[in-house]
Amino acid sequence: MKANYYLYTFLLVFLITACSKDKFETRPTLEVKEYNTKNLKRAAEGESYWQVTLKYTDKEGDLVGGSLNVTQTRLNQRPLGTGDVNRDSIIGSFAIDNIQDKRTTGELLFRLSHNFLKDSRTENDSLKFNIWLLDRAQNSSDTLVTDMIVIEM
Repeated sequence: MKANYYLYTFLLVFLITACSKDKFETRPTLEVKEYNTKNLKRAAEGESYWQVTLKYTDKEGDLVGGSLNVTQTRLNQRPLGTGDVNRDSIIGSFAIDNIQDKRTTGELLFRLSHNFLKDSRTENDSLKFNIWLLDRAQNSSDTLVTDMIVIEM
């Protein structure tokens, strides 16, 4: 009889905790769905782009009016040469205004050109990006760190 009491108590506690959790949190979440490439080459004609498709969730659906924030970290060990650009800092804070308001899940597409990403004139670059969301209520997602991206000459 005592074993049944413990079994029923365990089942009751399990059901209460399982049913009371919401699917999404107040803080937005962000994850990589896919990259178009991890090895970006200069296009023979026109411009080539690195893009990442991001999946987001936000319980309140208040991303409109928020921002997507991106910083870049250059992984090359050698310093950049004279005349090269050092962009180990914030790439930008991009306003989110092109999705439906009150949408709790969806995808965002972030894209940068080869010319913008190419810092060194003499060798390939390798980069990682830190990306996070800030919703309209100023709730911040965890920072997502991308895989290493190689930018070829």
